Amino acid sequence: MYRTAPNMAARVLATVVPLLLCCLGATAGQDDGPVVATVTGQVRGTTTHTTDLPDKPIYTFLGVPYAAPPVGDLRYRPPQPAVPWEGVRDAVEYGSYCPQNLTSFNAMDHDFPEEFGENMTTSEDCLTVNVYTPTVAPDTPLPVLLWIHGGALMIGFGSPPGWEALAAHQDVVVVSINYRLGVLGFLSTGDDNMPGNYGFLDQVHAMKWVKENIRNFGGDPDRVTIFGESAGGISVSYHLLSPLSKGLFQRAISQSGTWKTFPVNPDPLTVTKMFAEKAGCETEDTAVITACLKEKTPEELLEAFAALGFIPFLVPVVDGTFLTTDPMELMDKGEINTVDYLLGFNNHEMGWLALSASGMEGDPRDGMSQEEFVKLLRAALSMFYQGNPNVEKMLDAVVAEYRPTTPDDPLAILLQFTHVNGDSTFIGPTMLAAEKHADAGARIFLYENEYRPSIHPNRPDWVGSDHADDLFMIWGFPFMEIKEQKYTKDDEKFSLIMMAYWANFARTGDPSNSTGGPPDSPSLPTWPQYTPDNPVYMKLDVEPTTGVGVKPEKIKLWNEVIPDLVAAGAQNDGPVVSTVTGQVRGTTTHTTDLPDKPIYTFLGIPYAAPPVGDLRYRPPQPAVPWEGVRDAVEVGPYCPQNMSMLNTLDFPMEFGKGMTESEDCLTVNVYTPTVAPDAALPVLLWIHGGGLSVFYGSPPGWEAIAAHQDVVVVSFNYRLGVLGFLSTGDDNMPGNYGFLDQVHAMKWIKENIRNFGGDPDRVTIFGESAGAISVSYHLLSPLSKGLFQRAISQSGTWKTFPVNPDPLTVTKMFAEKAGCETEDTAVITACLKEKSPEELLEAFASFGPLMYLVPVVDGTFLTADPKELMDKGEINTADYLLGFNNHEGGWLGLSYVLEDYENGISQEQFVNAVKAVMSFSYQGNPNFDKIVDTVVAAYQPTTPDDPMAILYEFTHINGDAWFTGPTILVVESHANAGARVFLYENNYRPSIFPNRPDWVGCEHGDDLVAIWGLPFTEGYTEPQNYTKEDRQFSLNTMAQWANFARTGDPSDSTGGPPDSPSLPTWPQYTPDNPVYMKLDVVPTTSVGFKPEKVKLWTEVIPDLAAAPGTKECPVVSTESGQVRGTVLYATDLPNKPIYTYLAIPYAAPPVGDLRYRPPKPALPWEGVREAVDLGSYCPQNLTFLNSMDLPYKVGTNMTMSEDCLTLTVFSPTVAADAALPVLFWIHGGGLSMGMGSFSGFEAFAAHQEVVVVSINYRLGVLGFLSTGDDSIPGNYGFLDQVRAMEWVKENIRNFGGDPGRVTIAGESAGGVSVSYQLLSPLSNGLFQRAISQSGTCTTMPVNPQPLQLTKLFAEEAGCETEDTATIAACLKEKTPEELLEKFQDLQMKLGPLYFGAVVDGTFLTSQPMDLMQAGDVNKADYLLGVSNHEFGWLMLPFAIQGDPLAGISQEDFGRLTKTVLSQVYQNNPNIDRMADAVVAMYPAKSDDPMAIEYEFSHLYGDFLFLGPAVFAADKHADASARVFFYENQYRPSIHTNRPDWVGCDHGDDIFVVYGMPFIDDTASYNITYSKTDEHVSLSMMAYWANFMRTGDPSDSTGGPPDSPSLPTWPQYTPDNPVYMKLDVEPTTSVGLKAEKLKFWNEVLPKLATAKKDEL
Repeated sequence: MYRTAPNMAARVLATVVPLLLCCLGATAGQDDGPVVATVTGQVRGTTTHTTDLPDKPIYTFLGVPYAAPPVGDLRYRPPQPAVPWEGVRDAVEYGSYCPQNLTSFNAMDHDFPEEFGENMTTSEDCLTVNVYTPTVAPDTPLPVLLWIHGGALMIGFGSPPGWEALAAHQDVVVVSINYRLGVLGFLSTGDDNMPGNYGFLDQVHAMKWVKENIRNFGGDPDRVTIFGESAGGISVSYHLLSPLSKGLFQRAISQSGTWKTFPVNPDPLTVTKMFAEKAGCETEDTAVITACLKEKTPEELLEAFAALGFIPFLVPVVDGTFLTTDPMELMDKGEINTVDYLLGFNNHEMGWLALSASGMEGDPRDGMSQEEFVKLLRAALSMFYQGNPNVEKMLDAVVAEYRPTTPDDPLAILLQFTHVNGDSTFIGPTMLAAEKHADAGARIFLYENEYRPSIHPNRPDWVGSDHADDLFMIWGFPFMEIKEQKYTKDDEKFSLIMMAYWANFARTGDPSNSTGGPPDSPSLPTWPQYTPDNPVYMKLDVEPTTGVGVKPEKIKLWNEVIPDLVAAGAQNDGPVVSTVTGQVRGTTTHTTDLPDKPIYTFLGIPYAAPPVGDLRYRPPQPAVPWEGVRDAVEVGPYCPQNMSMLNTLDFPMEFGKGMTESEDCLTVNVYTPTVAPDAALPVLLWIHGGGLSVFYGSPPGWEAIAAHQDVVVVSFNYRLGVLGFLSTGDDNMPGNYGFLDQVHAMKWIKENIRNFGGDPDRVTIFGESAGAISVSYHLLSPLSKGLFQRAISQSGTWKTFPVNPDPLTVTKMFAEKAGCETEDTAVITACLKEKSPEELLEAFASFGPLMYLVPVVDGTFLTADPKELMDKGEINTADYLLGFNNHEGGWLGLSYVLEDYENGISQEQFVNAVKAVMSFSYQGNPNFDKIVDTVVAAYQPTTPDDPMAILYEFTHINGDAWFTGPTILVVESHANAGARVFLYENNYRPSIFPNRPDWVGCEHGDDLVAIWGLPFTEGYTEPQNYTKEDRQFSLNTMAQWANFARTGDPSDSTGGPPDSPSLPTWPQYTPDNPVYMKLDVVPTTSVGFKPEKVKLWTEVIPDLAAAPGTKECPVVSTESGQVRGTVLYATDLPNKPIYTYLAIPYAAPPVGDLRYRPPKPALPWEGVREAVDLGSYCPQNLTFLNSMDLPYKVGTNMTMSEDCLTLTVFSPTVAADAALPVLFWIHGGGLSMGMGSFSGFEAFAAHQEVVVVSINYRLGVLGFLSTGDDSIPGNYGFLDQVRAMEWVKENIRNFGGDPGRVTIAGESAGGVSVSYQLLSPLSNGLFQRAISQSGTCTTMPVNPQPLQLTKLFAEEAGCETEDTATIAACLKEKTPEELLEKFQDLQMKLGPLYFGAVVDGTFLTSQPMDLMQAGDVNKADYLLGVSNHEFGWLMLPFAIQGDPLAGISQEDFGRLTKTVLSQVYQNNPNIDRMADAVVAMYPAKSDDPMAIEYEFSHLYGDFLFLGPAVFAADKHADASARVFFYENQYRPSIHTNRPDWVGCDHGDDIFVVYGMPFIDDTASYNITYSKTDEHVSLSMMAYWANFMRTGDPSDSTGGPPDSPSLPTWPQYTPDNPVYMKLDVEPTTSVGLKAEKLKFWNEVLPKLATAKKDEL
């Protein structure tokens, strides 16, 4: 939904609402309707009737083209004649409606019967008319009404609904039309390349069509009345001013809208440039813009326009053709198409519908406070008349005129608010038009509609006739079949009255003259003509009456008082100042407490050329000079960023409100009390914060400190995030562009600030958070030297955001997300330059909210690591004031690391949270645990069992780690380098955060309230009741900062204003005397800030991080290069290190031409590769997986990339002669999701002295898509698994593993994969044993016709499908995100789909069933089995499509069973009989829905898992393999929310088989395991490891001495189908569910193949 200022949103809503009604109405039946000739061909219509006149046919002709489709080169050109056709064209269906975005409108909280656009299509080929006529006799010239629909010139369509009621009741011909809208209809470059007003030109063309053709439809071409509502009424008003429309109509009706409702845009190019940039077009030339936009699809244009967000609509322009000059000028001159004119409004235009978009808080039924009333009005006026100094006077005038009769009644206040909106948007503009047209000699008839239809029963009684309520009546809805809508007798009567008045006017020019009308037309009261001398109007109602003078005082306010104030403010020209690139005119503002002290404000001045096109990722270039005087009265666009997280902060400001976003954002804003060049005032240059990724220079403005302290303040924008701090680490994209922009802004100040009253030799750079970090970096940069004399860092130094030593890694990951090749940095840079800012932001956002970009050592701005520069004293020595707030991490950021913390946290949560915080800086450090322990010990609460005390300590860890420690470190270095340094701790908490707990102190960002001077300004934030203390503290802070800027000493007020506060002396900080100022209402000094904590963060923790670990991870050699890993431990074996090597590449990245090809060997690397990060997971959609009832979220803090073919090794030793057994783990996830690194295996490796390898492999559309031929053979995920096994064979010895004792294992799709590997010739000899947990090959059988699904998918992805080579080439061009998105779209259309195994002739040579029947399997010891309730809970909701706690009916059971079977036995003619047999096999014990569901859950589990597992066990045993079978009966304790009847569900084995109760993952998942879980886990790990070592799960030979003693697990054979029941105490049994298995593996397959006579 568009984000707009309240009044703009209300106005848009008012003009859009009528469109909602356009989808209502009856659909005509099709018959042999009348044929009528038009100039382009014959059309056949149909016949329809109203409900009350069944014997009076109305001939309806729909979708008749009146112009050629405005596509291709005809886009952005005037309409051309329609293309003739041969024969008779059926005109029985509505044409497509013009491209538009109905999403946000249909999402509104409205009370109309239907949504827009139902059962209709959108197309640029939309220029059609619809004709409704009671006769097609050419000799009966009936009056014609040409309807122009509403919808803000952005949305809508001519019909539906139809106009049969008006045509039937009043014997008139009605024509409705479509016209181009929004970005296709009203975009303009302001010159000949794209003049604009195309929607109006379409309307003119439709009028010409009527003139040429309407006689054949029974209409009179010389009696045409154009009429419309809302934007349609506006259109009518514009046609009355256009020379092109003259003579094409004789009368006009404007319902709720005239041109003044949507005045022209005097500067259309600005909006068009911003839009073009969003659409990915160059903007340096209007011809280029036009050509580029013509190449875009309508969908791309609509998406780009929606991305602008702040602009809700496009308006007309003076194009020199349709509109020759400004409408007001034409009206003042009387240059009007003089015709009879009926116009008016409803009596409560903005009464209800618009309230949801007005910006008001709460339920409108509760009313509104006077404060909110004033706040919303101020926001509206400030935006419409931005920069006008008379805004406050306008506000006072409006508030005074709309005082409620009961001032304290919230509903009375709200009522006045609604009338302000309605009067300003509709009544005032309508009265202005009425007066001007009457003055020009036109006959005018004015109305106020007072009738409220009965169809809004839920609206409050005080709401009158709202915007669009007239539509129901003029459409004649009470006489049409409208979706069970009940209309009253009064509705019917009023509708007949309104239709009669309108038709009378169309016939005679007088709405009460019924001459020529039907005999049964209602008898109506006389409607007098309106004149300025006799402003009579008709009050439309069930009983119409007349009145004189509509709201005279209100009309005077909107048509005289406000325009006069606007004009007076505009005439008060602001000061003009010269810069090196041209002159600028500013405006004047004031603080609330110094109304007589003007501050001259110059906004949005370019200080550098727009960094677009080839200038992206380059240092800033000089601004382009301009001619004349540039208005500098509005802030420029902010730099591209994702602002969503910013607006979640607890701050009384909506960030970005009323602003625009653009790469053309490098602008400065100047606030000065004088523009005398000889004033030489000190200058403060503000660098905004926002993590180097969000925010902007202004607003808020800086008038408060400028006024109170006689200083000049400059704020500015700089490039952010992916456009400001991305780096390839070389000359192609060195990085630090945001810092270079800041340097360029400093140079602008040096060249220009004297003319604004500033002293270029007394410049203080200052900033907060990332702005303070920037200041700290400038103190280390040779480029910044000499450009400033003093510096202030508020809450941040370079150490808060240290440099990234390896920027290329992040950039490559990002580039891949953005769809770029990454083999070369020049290629990356060129590709990223081609992307739109939106594409870049979207790609970066996919990494998650905690990902950010930081500075780099680029050799230019930053020549070495900051620590090295500081240690050498290579610092720009300047006076330096810096500090922090006393509770930096007190509240704002807690939600990022904690959940449910409002009532405190436990000690366990505390430790986990500390781990999460420390992992940002020290993940993979061998001393990580020591670091965590040290921090935890240093922040122990005085009351250890108090959750709030524990939380309080944690909040100080955040602040001290990120702000306090880094600040003190920098303070010391600068003081040692000879700088004068002043340190502070801000202890003042502003009063405006009442919802924060009392124990929260001065939080990060709280200082901004004071330094911005917010207690002395208005309009930047929501109205606040600042206290006396807030004001005093703000005055103190502004004085201290300004004193420092003047003198270098914050307590030396020399040269300051005489009324500046008297402040205590602020001593200088030195290492020997570490004094600091405690800022508060009454500031005081102290010495030695938190010495123990400072020592912890500046000495102890850095020393620990730099020290070798107690168990340093050894370097291991692989075929591709050396790797260094990290050390992990099982929680119960702290002295047994597991050497862990993460994300080692086993294959080359399958990108570019390697996509859809077998994996290639990994690329070698030089030096030692750090294998300490998880690496990327393969492209997939995790939404489904993370929607399951699991105690964790998959993929947290990880990235997605096609460069994902990596493996992780866990080993208790790296001795090459250790020859430990190796478990090769293949993850599950339906072959479409999952990752090898999801859970660690350190506990299994430690307890059982085995090596574990877990892998990623290609998934879904990248891993298993197949064309069934050589273009894309498929099975790439399986081939990746083979390649990883080869890597193991080549390298595992160096990790302590035995390449001759490899067991491949997997769960679910991993178990399926294992089963397929046992059938593949490529895998033969690469492993000796195999384990399939809950899945074998027949669980996910091969797709015999893969091309069918691939074609469907390719088509969805926008690829041609005529041959497989074309499909392959096209899919290789798509980004992973595009492929995933399109496959998800396909699933939404067709239901559950997946890409699986295929017979490719290489990996899989034949059907698995055939191979197993023939015994053609890789003979290996095989352990396999199932859980005892495979479909018990996790996947049950998706199977039943409902709440599993509600159960299912027997009818549901049968239906769902048939669905299950249909997935495997597609199109089988016996499916009904098969389903009946299945249902009979699983009878419920009662009619209880839960009992029925219970049986269904077992049916599904047996079908998908148990039957396939036993079948595989039998076949492998028949082939002489040793087989061990199990049923896992143990349900882990961690599923506390599952019902008791759920057993061991699918996936439950994962939690215990590989030792998760002994893995320290509480920081990530916070799962607590029971002692029983631990016991079962030890048993299962032992069984699995025994099997790996010996081929027998109960033979512990060679195992660790403390391995559990286990019951014997007998071998399974078809003749003796013994199996192990895994549980707390494992036991054996024989013949698992024998009857069920016989049914699934024998009976059902026979039923499936039986002929009809055999059933």
